[in-house]
Amino acid sequence: MTDSGFMANLHQQAKWTSVFDLPLSALHPSLGNFDHVRRLINNLRKERYPNGTGFTGAIQLVKVHASLPEDNAYIHCTETHIIEGGKVFYLVICMSKFMASALICARYISIDTAFKHVHGKWQEFEMETWDENRMISVVGACAYTTSQSSRAHFILFTRIFDFAKQITSLPILFHHIHGTGLHIWVADAHRGQALGAGMYCQQLCCNLDGICPMEPGRKLRDLDPYDHLQRFYRLCTVHFKQHIHDLRSHISESAYIAMLSIATTTEYDIEGAIAIIKNGRVKAQSWLKDKIDGKFAIPALYHPRSKIPLDVWQASPSSTNRNEQAHRNINCDGINLTLLGGIMHGMHYDFHMQSSLTLHSTLGIYVHDQLSTVYRHAQTSIGRQVLSQRRIAKQSPRKSPQKTVVYQSDIIPPLPQLSFGLKTSKTSIASSSNSTTNTPHNTGAICHTRENTRPTPYTSAAPCPQQMNGSSSYPSYYGQFQSSENGGSYYRQ
Repeated sequence: MTDSGFMANLHQQAKWTSVFDLPLSALHPSLGNFDHVRRLINNLRKERYPNGTGFTGAIQLVKVHASLPEDNAYIHCTETHIIEGGKVFYLVICMSKFMASALICARYISIDTAFKHVHGKWQEFEMETWDENRMISVVGACAYTTSQSSRAHFILFTRIFDFAKQITSLPILFHHIHGTGLHIWVADAHRGQALGAGMYCQQLCCNLDGICPMEPGRKLRDLDPYDHLQRFYRLCTVHFKQHIHDLRSHISESAYIAMLSIATTTEYDIEGAIAIIKNGRVKAQSWLKDKIDGKFAIPALYHPRSKIPLDVWQASPSSTNRNEQAHRNINCDGINLTLLGGIMHGMHYDFHMQSSLTLHSTLGIYVHDQLSTVYRHAQTSIGRQVLSQRRIAKQSPRKSPQKTVVYQSDIIPPLPQLSFGLKTSKTSIASSSNSTTNTPHNTGAICHTRENTRPTPYTSAAPCPQQMNGSSSYPSYYGQFQSSENGGSYYRQ
């Protein structure tokens, strides 16, 4: 009884004017029995959808859309394939003509899989791109699958690009193969997705005699799937950092820093970082083993190991956040739906987005008051990163600050001797002609007399027992001693 559309129609049909929702029992007393209501709904569902609302119902929907005009067709195939272990792989591909055109013309795409929209064994897979003219995210293809193996993803990519070519009469192109087309794919660290994409590129090159532009000594047809991935595949840095953050309480701090340092465009001693991770705890070692065994992960994070040009790497998106936003938007219409219900919800959402883009290009009416610009996106991104870091900092276990003890051997040569009255919060020490004041480089301060056999160390968090007579601060070449409320002093650089 929480569906707003159902309740609105029910109120309209019953001419209900009360501020409270109309109970079903107000229509007929027998509707107060929920089991009776369920039987009525099931009978109506069988009458409306005689083939059910699962895979068989989707097959019937494909036949209906095959008879529609090309601009209105959305669902294109419902197929089954036999993959590893004799398992049956179910595949449903949804794509409008507008989505196919966006996918074929894309330079950067991101891929992601969600699990909430449709219940049961089904997973929702999306390929998303960025419309640079309208500055908005566009879903290029949507599919519902039952497996995430490499073979299943190879079939998935093959069928998606086949239908895109069939709809637009244009082939899919990769920049590292054809010199134009797709530059970068951004995905999470799932092995099946990565290897499936590499296998598809390997199939594209099996009959080509061309030379690889990034390695002139090799032919394109000689590249294996992992060689292809080094030329166009990147990992989402948001997922990468989040997974490491989840392990932080189980690994050493040095291993944590070394793991984060892998995602960079700057060349450094990565073998040293790998050695630090290997010497970490068990979970750090397992994390590293997963990245090394996957073969594609390190080049997809550490640019010096990749074959992607630096300017292309820096111009591409670094996360799959736009995919995540698209999944969230569609989930607002419902989650744990039947397969047929998920397809219908996705179709309505995608066509609504298409109408919004068409309205902007024809009449200049945008979906928000403020236009989407590069500056606004950068501003929003920085703000979100700040909020994210604050949230992570609150969730992280608080550690007491490390106190650095500074001794006389660590201090720069002393300043000229001055005869000041030294004072601490507990005792007052009168300076003599042989007293010396030392000022440290950065964190701590030591104040002692030459008669002391051992200098007294002070940490950065402890007050420095020095204060001028009748003055609240002492200017020096390196910093300034500030008075505190309790009578002591702190060194401020």
